[in-house]
Amino acid sequence: INMVSDGVMREHTNGKIGIKSEMEDFPQRVKPECFDKFPNLATGSCLDILGFVANRFLPPILNMLTIPFISVIVYEKEKKLRDIMKMMGLTMPIYWAINSLVFFLEYVAYIGVLWFLCAAFVDLGFFTMHSPVVLAAFFTSWGLALVALSLLLSVFFSSALLAGIVGGLYWFFIDTAGQILVWTYT
Repeated sequence: INMVSDGVMREHTNGKIGIKSEMEDFPQRVKPECFDKFPNLATGSCLDILGFVANRFLPPILNMLTIPFISVIVYEKEKKLRDIMKMMGLTMPIYWAINSLVFFLEYVAYIGVLWFLCAAFVDLGFFTMHSPVVLAAFFTSWGLALVALSLLLSVFFSSALLAGIVGGLYWFFIDTAGQILVWTYT
């Protein structure tokens, strides 16, 4: 692809400008020197146990807010609070926009605390080895998708208790399915 990009750029600029790209190695979980000797698990010098544990628990932590988001919307519907808001003049597009904004701001606060704790105190590689811009774009898109999915799923329930139970089952099964896919294809 690098040669194609370079050729296209040179063609369009009459050979004056080209593209030269370089690749970096992806950070290793296990250091190369660990293959020469038995790893010292007590000091963690050769095996990143924290990174391994974070790889398992970060997706469910990011999906955790699905349950309260669904439950709050369904609770308002179940207790007819939404109908009272409509009688007071609140239109449904404004209702959904406000709920989306509030849920997204809750998510941003949640991720901000998680990011601060994991980067400052735990020194978790996921938060420290990647560019903050890339992480912010990832977490923003994840949060928008999480809020949209939560609002979509809330439409299908009339009981807040049932919505919380199904949200919890979703939270468990989507994580399990994701981990199986990751282990299968990596």
